[in-house]
Amino acid sequence: MAAFPRYCRVCGQRFVPLAVDGLTCSNICQKRRQRGGDLAYLKDFSADPVRVAARRSLHATDEAAVNAMAYARAARRTRLEGRRPPAYLRQNPPPPRVRSPRTPHGGDFVPS
Repeated sequence: MAAFPRYCRVCGQRFVPLAVDGLTCSNICQKRRQRGGDLAYLKDFSADPVRVAARRSLHATDEAAVNAMAYARAARRTRLEGRRPPAYLRQNPPPPRVRSPRTPHGGDFVPS
């Protein structure tokens, strides 16, 4: 499933994420976000509150779309989980059935 283009939450550049739920354009921006740099580029726009509000709204929309996709994947996974056999059957399949021995002529088997 291809992800739609969005703006990086740290540097504000437009990019196409490799993962469907990607919010940052690179590993550097991802690390900056983890260290508290989320929406850091909006400091440059502090003189224009309308533009800041528009960008915050844009990021909120992107995040809502990512959360909706994650919810849909989780719901599908839960639905498919109900169709699977129990875990104990998946891990240890039952042994194959052993046929009873027969005589070459089709008569009853008599052990000697």
